[in-house]
Amino acid sequence: TPHNGRCSSIVDSVESTRPATDAQLERIREASRHDAQLQKVMDVTLKGWPAGVEDVPYQIREFFDSRGHLSVSDALLTYDDRIVIPASMREEILERIHTGHQGITKCRERANLSVWWPGISKEIKSKTPSELIMGRQIRTTVPIMAKVLEPKLPNHATVKKADAKAKRGYKESFDRRNGTRELPPLQPGDWVRTKLENEKQWTTEAKVVSKDQSPRSYIIDTGGSRLRRNRRFLRKVPTPACHDTPEDDSLIPDISSESTPTYIQEENDVIPVCSDTSPTSNLNLVPEQRTSSGRLVRKPIRYREDL
Repeated sequence: TPHNGRCSSIVDSVESTRPATDAQLERIREASRHDAQLQKVMDVTLKGWPAGVEDVPYQIREFFDSRGHLSVSDALLTYDDRIVIPASMREEILERIHTGHQGITKCRERANLSVWWPGISKEIKSKTPSELIMGRQIRTTVPIMAKVLEPKLPNHATVKKADAKAKRGYKESFDRRNGTRELPPLQPGDWVRTKLENEKQWTTEAKVVSKDQSPRSYIIDTGGSRLRRNRRFLRKVPTPACHDTPEDDSLIPDISSESTPTYIQEENDVIPVCSDTSPTSNLNLVPEQRTSSGRLVRKPIRYREDL
């Protein structure tokens, strides 16, 4: 029929344009006959593919998405006008594709002209071209100018500058997206609160001794030991009054002299006593906010100014 004649003409034109010799095609046919997977694909292609992938044998499911491009011609499985290579010959074909080491794009273009198998693009990408290692084009059998074979190394200073700029951009994007802000630095002598091991509250009072060499780290004195803490785990508090009271002997009256009258303290005199050394009372300056049901409103950490 005219329809069959037209199909035969298309098949003949495809076969005549294959970039392979008769001997090479015969090698591929022989390898395909011994490849159980390709034989199963060819059989299903001739009989018709199932409607759903769940009805396809597990051995050939990787071909299911490409079933519309597959056909059988002259004992060869083809993908459009490209030959499907059996597994035993794929490594050899990859080496031929990479002849000249022209990079991933050129290798894919060469493969698109003649051969195909599932995952060929990933395998080409995983095979590192020698041009990237040598920093220049590789000598091949094709005539080439000598200056093209000279290495072209990148400027390391420019690369480092670009890398640092990219890292700064990543940091700024992260900080902006997560509401991160830089905490104010601490000075030696500042009083802070921190949490020691197994503590759930900020109950341990400490004094900043010095700034550590590590970024945002400080050496603090808890009264019994010296620890290194990150600025994130230090909350600055007002200086407790009892720590600032100087010991001055001049304030104590001298009663050894007989000429100096003795003053007796009355019972109603009030002497200020530092009963609470913690600055907790100074922290509760902001009134608590509660909902209509009585629940305490707690602001997210990123909105709190006292951290």
